[in-house]
Amino acid sequence: MIRRRLEGQHLDPEMTSGLAAEVADPLWMLARQWQVGEFQGEDAATPVFISVDVDSAPVTQLRTPSNQTPLDPGQTLEPLVEAGVVRRGPARWRHRLEAGQALLDRVRQLNGGEEAVGLLLDGFGLEGDEIEDDDLDPLGDAHLRFLARRTIDGGRLAAQLEDSGAEKLEVVDRIGNATLRAQVVEAIDDWNRTEAALFVERTADQSAWVDERLEYRFGLTSSDGQAEYELRAEEYPGGSLDWYHLNLGSATLPEPKPDKDEKPDKDEKPDKDEKPGTVDDGPGSVTVLASPIRFVGQPASRWWEFEDGGVDFGLLAAGPDDLARSVLGAYALVAGDDWFQVPCTLPVGSVNQVRSVTVTDDFGDSRTISSTAHEDLQQSGERPWRFFELTGDKTIAEDRAPVLYLPPTAASSDGASPVELVEFRRDEMANLAWAIERRVQSRSGRVVDRGTDLPVEADPAVDVWDFVLSTSVPGSWVPLVPVRQPGRSPQMVFRRAELAAATGGVRTQPRSTLLDPARRSVVVAEEEVPAGGVRVTQTYQMSRDHNGRLFVWLGSKKTPADGPLPRSPWQVDRLRGPRES
Repeated sequence: MIRRRLEGQHLDPEMTSGLAAEVADPLWMLARQWQVGEFQGEDAATPVFISVDVDSAPVTQLRTPSNQTPLDPGQTLEPLVEAGVVRRGPARWRHRLEAGQALLDRVRQLNGGEEAVGLLLDGFGLEGDEIEDDDLDPLGDAHLRFLARRTIDGGRLAAQLEDSGAEKLEVVDRIGNATLRAQVVEAIDDWNRTEAALFVERTADQSAWVDERLEYRFGLTSSDGQAEYELRAEEYPGGSLDWYHLNLGSATLPEPKPDKDEKPDKDEKPDKDEKPGTVDDGPGSVTVLASPIRFVGQPASRWWEFEDGGVDFGLLAAGPDDLARSVLGAYALVAGDDWFQVPCTLPVGSVNQVRSVTVTDDFGDSRTISSTAHEDLQQSGERPWRFFELTGDKTIAEDRAPVLYLPPTAASSDGASPVELVEFRRDEMANLAWAIERRVQSRSGRVVDRGTDLPVEADPAVDVWDFVLSTSVPGSWVPLVPVRQPGRSPQMVFRRAELAAATGGVRTQPRSTLLDPARRSVVVAEEEVPAGGVRVTQTYQMSRDHNGRLFVWLGSKKTPADGPLPRSPWQVDRLRGPRES
């Protein structure tokens, strides 16, 4: 039996019907568009050109509490601000002897260089016991004395080269071979340049470190001949410098220029040597095509436009305190087409301020956009929104845009283990504070651990009562007593003191550079030593700038300590009784 059946085909090789996206009820579609407001048109134009005028002033001077230094605008700031004493610090003898050994190695490679090496040893060798004893590191002292017998004092040679070149040294004049003499002069001069550029260091008078605050304090001056800005960093703890560590102290601004009535020529071509969207040093301007801001996952601008898989409205859920996500959602859904970006390349190490923003639309009309920061200040007297603004910026009240500083900071740095570590802790029971030297650097350059444990005093097994005037404190625990400085603020400060030993003399001897006993006094503000304590470390650091230049410096950094003292290490007028056997 033959049966025949008709079956409908649900696949059509033609795609015309599917691409047409026909709607069975077009009236519903029109009503929906009317409901969401797509028929409400505005007599508005579309931005075409955006012109921005920017004042850019390079930073030309670095100021420390007692010194001023000219500054290259693009030079990395961390080595200049944090640099401490290296060649004249605790490890000065190691640096002097190793520098001398490096010079002898250079000269030995010359043809006939042994003769010059002998003359250098006779002229700059160490005589007698010039290296003083260091009871911190006996092994390091032995190493230095061994090295001193085989090399020269590079520090003494470098000091003579400051007054004259290598060709005027008496040792060089004693070389008989003219060719060898010229090679030795070249080797010494090249060695001196290498040693001078080995470390970035500043003397104690030039340092930006403030003992009273246990922080760095410095200032920057930026000027382009018309505008001048004073930036101040009052509390920089060290480690990584950024724009928010600085405040705007004062600003001298040029007179505002009159508005430009002329319209940009669309047919005008930029100069071949001029990079579009770049502002050179000094006042500059840039004109670009209006380009809406776009980001991955942004919803489509039209209501009936399909989004791709990157748009996820489920991620827009935000709580009452999630301001950042709420602002992003409002921007993406409501005003996504109203924001435009203007690429503007600014020089690193400069203080910049937008002078004016002019928008030209497709009808040829131009409109100047005022500063949003100034508008907020005029309307409410408050600033509800701030970002990348320097504290103390008062130029906004003069119808100016906020000041933007681009600091030339190190992208990253490699740090060694701390060569010095000092902790500052409060002792409420003894009514003072302690500066605890955990690690210090000996004269040999080695790191010495001064010990961290408090002594445990066991009561003697005696049959009588014993009165103790004062308990023992390790030599690495330096007392800081609260005092008031005469003639200054009545606020209490901590001043370095000494504990007398029972046998006479001084019980505590600081060895760190932070508590250098050669200084008459060390004063620390009371508020800088919280209940949990702070820790100050000194570390050798290395970094490169944007030109690839290498910088090595010894910098300090302040960080929180582990917490308050578990018990007071010092007790006075203690009465000890007999112990039971």
